[in-house]
Amino acid sequence: MNVHVPQEPKARDLEVIDVELNGWERSFTFLGMIMIFLGVLLALIPHLVRYAPEIEKLPPILLYVYRKDNFYFATSPILIIISIVSVLLSLFSRYSK
Repeated sequence: MNVHVPQEPKARDLEVIDVELNGWERSFTFLGMIMIFLGVLLALIPHLVRYAPEIEKLPPILLYVYRKDNFYFATSPILIIISIVSVLLSLFSRYSK
């Protein structure tokens, strides 16, 4: 009976492969980093509005804040519009083929 016993990898097997990003890959990575930053910022907006009320003075298309008692809801209508448009474009491009 032949039993395979896994061996520990050697140092040369663990070498890191250096990958250079091309133009579109670099811009795609940058776009992803911007999206992560915007997501964190949007998650923090209700807390920022609670402790820094002057943020509410931004135009309503950029930031909409709803307050009632101790409840704060803040969103960005322009980002909602952009998201809806991007989803619709994605759906239309997928099903128009």
